[in-house]
Amino acid sequence: MILLLTSDNKLLMQWKGPFKVIERINGCDYCIQLRNKQKIFHASMLKRYMSAETGKSKKSMLPHSEDLDTQLTHATILEPVEDLNLGT
Repeated sequence: MILLLTSDNKLLMQWKGPFKVIERINGCDYCIQLRNKQKIFHASMLKRYMSAETGKSKKSMLPHSEDLDTQLTHATILEPVEDLNLGT
């Protein structure tokens, strides 16, 4: 998926795709096959396509995807802020 400007509002961006990754260039740049041409995008403008049926990513979309199979889980523990009366 590629993060692209919307046609209605030039200040809004939305994910479009999926598109096929042709090759990885210079570490963080990828050559992407659009409908009728190829264009280079930085990795920050791309995300892996997740199919709705399986919920699994399509490995064939990104080259060297074996490194991307690790799932990360983040958790945040929020504790209530106690009333800090500093003697005033």
